Amino acid sequence: MTKLKAWLSRLGAAWRKDQWDQSLNEEIEFHLEMQMQENIRRGMNPDEARHAALRQFGGVEQRKEEWRDAQFLPRLESWWQDARYALRALMRARGYALFAVLSLALGIGANAAIFTLLRSLVLKPLPYPAPERLVRLFESSTWMGSSTWGSVSVPNLKNWREQSSTFAALGAYSVGGVNLTGGGETVRVPAAYVESGVFEVMGVPPMLGRSIALDEDQPGRDRVAVLGHDLWMRQFGGSAEVIGAKVGINGAESTIIGVMPQGFRFPPRSPMEIWTPLVTSHDWMLERGNHWLNVVGRLKPGVDVTAARLEMNEVARRLRGAYKENATRGVLVEPLHFNTVRGTLRLLVVLGVAAGCVLLLACANVAHLVLARAAGRRRELALRAALGASRWRLVRLFLMEGLLLAGAGALAGILAAQWSMSGLLALAGEQLPAGIPVEWDGVTLLFGVCAAVASVAFAALLPALRATKTDLQSGLKEAGTATGVALSRSRNPLMVWEIALALVLVVGALALFRSLQVLNLADLGFAPENVLTMKVAAPESRYTAPEERTAFALRTVERIRAIPGVRHAGMVNMLPVQEAYSNGNFSIRGRAKPPSGHEPAAEHRIATPGYFEAMGIPVVAGRTFTAGDQDGPARVAVINERTARLYWPGQNPLGQWIAWGTEPKPEGWMQVVGVVRNVRHAGPYRPPLTAIYMPIKPGGMESAWPAMSLVVRSPLPPEPLTRSVREAVRSLDPGAALYQVKTMDGVVSDATAGTRFLARLLSLFSALAIVLALVGVYGVMAYLVSQRTHEIGVRMAMGAARTGILRLVLARAARTGLTGVGLGVGWSISLLIIARHYLLGLDLGYLWTYGAAAAAILAVTLAASLVPAWRASRVDPVVALREE
Repeated sequence: MTKLKAWLSRLGAAWRKDQWDQSLNEEIEFHLEMQMQENIRRGMNPDEARHAALRQFGGVEQRKEEWRDAQFLPRLESWWQDARYALRALMRARGYALFAVLSLALGIGANAAIFTLLRSLVLKPLPYPAPERLVRLFESSTWMGSSTWGSVSVPNLKNWREQSSTFAALGAYSVGGVNLTGGGETVRVPAAYVESGVFEVMGVPPMLGRSIALDEDQPGRDRVAVLGHDLWMRQFGGSAEVIGAKVGINGAESTIIGVMPQGFRFPPRSPMEIWTPLVTSHDWMLERGNHWLNVVGRLKPGVDVTAARLEMNEVARRLRGAYKENATRGVLVEPLHFNTVRGTLRLLVVLGVAAGCVLLLACANVAHLVLARAAGRRRELALRAALGASRWRLVRLFLMEGLLLAGAGALAGILAAQWSMSGLLALAGEQLPAGIPVEWDGVTLLFGVCAAVASVAFAALLPALRATKTDLQSGLKEAGTATGVALSRSRNPLMVWEIALALVLVVGALALFRSLQVLNLADLGFAPENVLTMKVAAPESRYTAPEERTAFALRTVERIRAIPGVRHAGMVNMLPVQEAYSNGNFSIRGRAKPPSGHEPAAEHRIATPGYFEAMGIPVVAGRTFTAGDQDGPARVAVINERTARLYWPGQNPLGQWIAWGTEPKPEGWMQVVGVVRNVRHAGPYRPPLTAIYMPIKPGGMESAWPAMSLVVRSPLPPEPLTRSVREAVRSLDPGAALYQVKTMDGVVSDATAGTRFLARLLSLFSALAIVLALVGVYGVMAYLVSQRTHEIGVRMAMGAARTGILRLVLARAARTGLTGVGLGVGWSISLLIIARHYLLGLDLGYLWTYGAAAAAILAVTLAASLVPAWRASRVDPVVALREE
């Protein structure tokens, strides 16, 4: 504390230096006057007395400097002097300063924007008490030699609770939606079906009322609901009287028992606005082989994720030995935070790497400028060194300029990033989680400071160390070229790196655009044009039996077909290209039971007659569903081409018998009556999966889901067609909800939105990279020409043609450009290999495009060198030699 007070005192004194100097002069003069009077009393005349007093005092200026060193902060004063000198120097070179600030602002601003998104959407802890103790649990499995993970079965969750000791609590939930009736209109609200202890697992109690009790998740006792804060404010006006009120949910009267606090989301960062009890009322829900639950857990205090993984691995081993359904099953435990932000993290890392490349290019350009200024200040640096300045003192001149430039660039970049953040979020759309505030605070400013310091280290400090290797003799004469050659050698690698980084960004953007092009041209397995889709959710309390839900779905399809202008209509449980999964094992009659982990498996789809025609899925062999398949006793199925090739290679699958499960019941067998084109069910980037379609009919796995996807093919515009469909469904049941209304083209577009977002941003970064590389190459070549003016004059005086001088300069640029392109090609190949699983169209036929990109970057390099080369060819040898 004493040292801190002393330092603060000296800092305060430094700000009042003039006053302290005046007081010091007065005090010294007082002591000299007193000594003079004493000398005069001894018999000296005034002149002798003063000289004697000065000799006795011992050097006034030296004493002043010692006193100043003791009272002030000389090092701080020295830095302050350097800052003032650097500011004056930058004001004299406004063009250099402006370009450097703009370059750094682009790089720092892009990185500040990505960092802000990363901190707000990824690094920020989840808004729950002790979030580090929250985990997600999955069942892992091995099938056909590959490992997957997914949902949990009810019996396995029960065994986990009984045999684990590392968890304070486990909670299960399932996501979906409910039909909320109020004000004469039914709306679909995102909902989660939760166990009674889920809110305790998350550690957040309701702000009003209570949470779901233990016995309220039983059939008949489940007519209660907990509201989200936004829904409470929007639908019920934020009234506290809502507790105990009745509301229509899925066609039944339910009681509101609680309201969650503002900002609460469960599952984390999801749009769920209402929570109802999770009910397992059907036998299939209780089967060990039926995996449909999502599970969260809270670790006990002092227990980490590693300990939980080790224990659950042992639990999974015991279950594998006890139950045949678990023969290939394990347990995966992940921190809830990582599980929540995984997708966003992957996206922002890609953008962060691209933004980092832009910052490196900006720093390289500033480094070019620093080296150019160093070349022009060789005489000044040599003179300072000759007068005794240390090398560090010379480096500080450049370092202070770099700090001022980087500070201004960081400030401008952060302001620009903050200004453009709303546009960036709008461009991202649904690719970034909604409802989470993107905050700018001191941490962002600290990041800007760190980015500025790093930029100075790269753009000013390293070139300054190179530039201050001054040859005093040649520097003072300003006729030597040693320093110029050294600086030239320093700038060439920077130019090579700029060209390589620019090529990598261009190739990355081209690869993403290629993926989009392939998706637009790829055969998705259906014809999305003139197709309108929407979800239709029947009130579950009114249609409790599978027969009732199925009958409602069939009546809905018939009513939609009657609308004038509708060509085809049908329903399916899951639309294509939405990364929606519902797969399971199946058996083939007449074949031996395969070993565990190698059973046939396929996606499970149920559809009404007319679905294939409405979606435009071609029939390859056999037929699709008819009305007789719904009412007749025989059970039929349609498979896709991949299923036929994989399980009946070289055979005709028509007439074969299949059944869901590894030990099907006699009434569960279905005859294959048709083969249809492969459809990309798992999203546009993954190849088609095996799929089995069944006609919708009451009972078993063929019964309609509570919410089905309606597909309507019609040339009518989407808006009037939507109104007609809504009126038709409302005429059947006013309590039914229609939501997620989109054209099929829109569904496909949404599935590729992430790639478009990345492609657009990478295109922007690529354009910035090319501009920065263009300016950097121009600066390097202009500097090299200025350094070789004497040599060029000699060559021309000895008869060299202007075209020869032009070729000489362009050949130098071509060699540097080829080196940079070669390095960039190597980096690009590595990038494409790493990202090959996330890109499409990376075949030999598209390599010419990447080659064209490399040729374009090389052409940009030569174009940037053309003006300096032209100036070199116009050098007057007489003037050049006279100036030397």
